[in-house]
This record gives sequence, structure tokens and C-alpha cells, in this order.
Amino acid sequence: MLLDRPSVIEGARRHLSDSPFAGRIELVGGDFLTEVPKGGDLYLLKWILHGWDDEQAARILAACRRAAAPEARLLVIEMLLPEPWAPSQAHLYDLAMLVLFGARERTLSQYRDLLRAAGWELESVTPVSGDYNVLQAVTAP
Repeated sequence: MLLDRPSVIEGARRHLSDSPFAGRIELVGGDFLTEVPKGGDLYLLKWILHGWDDEQAARILAACRRAAAPEARLLVIEMLLPEPWAPSQAHLYDLAMLVLFGARERTLSQYRDLLRAAGWELESVTPVSGDYNVLQAVTAP
């Protein structure tokens, strides 16, 4: 299932109709700041949270938690700012996010705090290509 703004979903429908994945993907229009599809056992946010300030990022995470099944998992794919500070490409993206959107890249500690406040517990962090990481969280008890 893919959730995005209704206008984006309409465009995706046009492109998906010719795809071999057409029967495997459900496209849903909505607003993840308020509500996401209920009952999922896995939610994936790839390059989403860095485009929002802390308040909005917390709203997105809370919407996922409210909708999630009891044993659900959340995967967040983002860059992490190094702790302690060290030179990193992530700092350039942090500046770009601030200037363009009033948003930010975050440290692992900042993501842990955002997740916890929204009812998730960080379970693991897996580095992947480039400066990206997969943060895996589970529903908090």
C-alpha cells in the first residue's frame, strides 16, 4: 500500500496501470499528518521525516502509531547527523532542509526521542548505502 497526497496518487495510478506491479500495490490518497491506513504490521517512512520540523515529524510518527497493529514495526530511512559532531555530507542536507523547508536532519538521539514520544521504541539501526540508515522501531508497551 502506498499513501501519498491525492494529486500524487492520481499520477501514480496513470503510471502504475502499465506496470507489472499493478495488481500488487494499493494506492491510497490521504494526509499522513493526520491519519494513515489502519492495521498495518509494517510502516515505512523513507526520506520523509527530514522534510518536516520536529512538531510535524512527531505528528507523522504518532499517526503511524495510532494506526499500527499491536505488534507492528516501523522502518525509518534517513541520514543521521554524527554524534559527536564530525564532518559529514548530512550537514549539507541539514542546511538545505532548514533553508528550503524549515526542517532538519537529526542525530540518532533526536530520532530516538521523537520515536519514543510517539509511542515507538527504537530497536535497531542498520547503516545502508551512502550516509543512510534504517531505523527499526517497534510499538512501545
